[in-house]
Amino acid sequence: MKKVLTLISILSICTSFSGANAKTPFSRAWDLFLFGDLDQSWSIVEKHLGKESTPPKQRADLKYLKAHLLAKRGETDEAVLVMTEAKEMYEAGGRTDSLFYANLGLAKFFLDKEETDQAAQVLESNRILGEREKYKMGYLNYLRARLALLEGNYEEGLFFSEESYAAYKREESLRGQSDALAGMGLFLMLTGKYWEGMEKTQESRHKALAVGDANKFYYIMANAILYARCYLNKPNKKMIRLVKVRIARDKDDNLKKLLEFVQNCDCAP
Repeated sequence: MKKVLTLISILSICTSFSGANAKTPFSRAWDLFLFGDLDQSWSIVEKHLGKESTPPKQRADLKYLKAHLLAKRGETDEAVLVMTEAKEMYEAGGRTDSLFYANLGLAKFFLDKEETDQAAQVLESNRILGEREKYKMGYLNYLRARLALLEGNYEEGLFFSEESYAAYKREESLRGQSDALAGMGLFLMLTGKYWEGMEKTQESRHKALAVGDANKFYYIMANAILYARCYLNKPNKKMIRLVKVRIARDKDDNLKKLLEFVQNCDCAP
């Protein structure tokens, strides 16, 4: 029986997002968002969206950020609506770079909702846009790997994870490389290449250490749980317990889905 899950949920959006500078409300709210102060970020966004004097360009950026804040609150349906509004404003303003990132956000939300048809449509149109404009493609390919996972296409997921890793290497993003390597590890194990999968998982761990991404270890643990279950034929009860504690503390639905998947999926031969 196929279980669906959402792979590592991490917002990997370029911090040089178009329109951001040290003096704009968007920039202040964006910095707060990145540092985890979601309430203050929300307050700034709502305050300036409520002002008639807010220029259209800033309004579009604020809506973009509001969509991500809504998603963080678990209000994914509303996040889709607000991101769509931002997308339409970017299209009207000819801001193709911002449109590219808005599409990435939409695709992520659709994947979080496990709406694969909508995610596939957005990702394909964004692939065409990204290749035409020569934008950074690491995160887009990462999302394509997530889509493949939801659809049970593990070989395709491995391919897109490898493409994501290659793109992130060109972009010199260690955090992105760690994400892509974790995906490669998972897909390798799902296609029966357990040892190779754990090697990629260890590489992912080292990259995460290099950037101080402590949260990543709980997702990497999920790969280790799958390895122990499928290759060693025994449950790793300690790791399962640690992941469950993390889920209970942070109410992390994506990590919960991942744990359920690695505990219940049909192991590859």
